Amino acid sequence: MALALALSIGCAGGRPALARSWIIGKPLDLGVESLEGEPVAVGGADGKVRAVVLWATWCDRCFQLLPALDVIAAAGADRGLAVLAISVDEDVAKVRESLRRIPPRVRVLWDRGAERLGERLGVEELPTLIVIDRHGIVRHVHEGTDERLVERIDREVRRLLAE
Repeated sequence: MALALALSIGCAGGRPALARSWIIGKPLDLGVESLEGEPVAVGGADGKVRAVVLWATWCDRCFQLLPALDVIAAAGADRGLAVLAISVDEDVAKVRESLRRIPPRVRVLWDRGAERLGERLGVEELPTLIVIDRHGIVRHVHEGTDERLVERIDREVRRLLAE
């Protein structure tokens, strides 16, 4: 719960993307849950490029980012791009209620109260976006939003899809 409170403060404003993060260049192979409670692996060397956004139902900036991620997902789906939106809400019912606001190509997953990802990854602000290459290596991390975030994500994803 303390992490959720800290993240709610972080959602209040944006800041520039992190230039460095301790997870950049390292494999990310973590598990979360589907909204049905089934385990889902995030990361790993599955041959897909992944844009993973950590978000919450109370984070307006998160919902503003999701339509742009849907456009990026559409452009890269046939080349092996997956866009995953991992909610860090405590209550999965709130996540289910918000599904109507989430674009169709963004797969929604759940990490209750950021139990698995939040503290382990050092997440301080929502949304946090992690770009993972085909080998499961974290290549980029962005916390918060700014006017050029979507442009940067699109460029990073396109570069990784071309590799």
